[in-house]
Amino acid sequence: MNTSFILISVFIILNSCKMLRVYLTICSKTYKIIINVQKVGCIVVDIRVVKTKENIVKSFFELLEIERYQNITVEQICQYARCSRSTFYSHYDSKENVLKEIIDGYMNQFRNVLRKIQISKIC
Repeated sequence: MNTSFILISVFIILNSCKMLRVYLTICSKTYKIIINVQKVGCIVVDIRVVKTKENIVKSFFELLEIERYQNITVEQICQYARCSRSTFYSHYDSKENVLKEIIDGYMNQFRNVLRKIQISKIC
């Protein structure tokens, strides 16, 4: 039985310029990948993902101004966001998931405001 092994090593550097440098070595050949990132708390986020999701949400809101929710399609969201359906589905399962993420975001903001109000009442 002939078995071949491929050596893959990954070396990741996050520098102060918000650049994620990934050095991927496959069979003695090294590839350098640079990704712009944003640090949110302790989590490092790819800026491209953030911008794509922002575009999709913005497009969803624009469509809600001219269409009823029931009539909005994923295809329309993609057209407004200028992204492909595969890009949409890599971030969301459906238009319902977009709406859920929006609602969750507002609920988190509301909870944070309530916490601040309760803290200020204690002090």
